[in-house]
Amino acid sequence: MNKYPLKFLSFLSLLLFLQVSSIAQIGKIDTSFNTFSAFNGPIQSVVIQTDGKILVGGYISLYYNRPVYNVLRLNSDGTVDNSFRTDVGTNSSINSIAVQPDNHILIAGAFTYYDGQAFNRIMRLFLQDLLI
Repeated sequence: MNKYPLKFLSFLSLLLFLQVSSIAQIGKIDTSFNTFSAFNGPIQSVVIQTDGKILVGGYISLYYNRPVYNVLRLNSDGTVDNSFRTDVGTNSSINSIAVQPDNHILIAGAFTYYDGQAFNRIMRLFLQDLLI
C-alpha cells in the first residue's frame, strides 16, 4: 500500500486548517482605532500617508467637538494629529484626496473656497503649510 496519499491528505488538512484559522481574523474590529462616533458628518475620502498618518475628507465640521473644516489628519490610532492645522479648510465637502510623490496633497470636491480664498473644486496643498 502506498503511504503518499495519506501524507498528501494530511498536508491538505493542515492547509485547510491554516486557511480557516486566518479567515477567522478577517473583519475583526480594531478597537484601538479611536474614532467611534467622532465625526459629525459623512466621510468621503480617506488616504494613508507614507508616515502612517491618515488624511480624512468629507462634509465634516466637528471631530469629537473640535472644529474642523472638512479635512483633518489623524494619527494611526485615530486621534487628531495636532501638528496638522485644523483651523483652515473648505466651505463645502471634500470628495477626494490624493497624496503626490512629493507629499503635497490634492483635494477635490464641492467647495469653492479654501481658507477664505476662492478655489474652484480642486486644489493642491503644500504639506509644510499645513503643519503647525
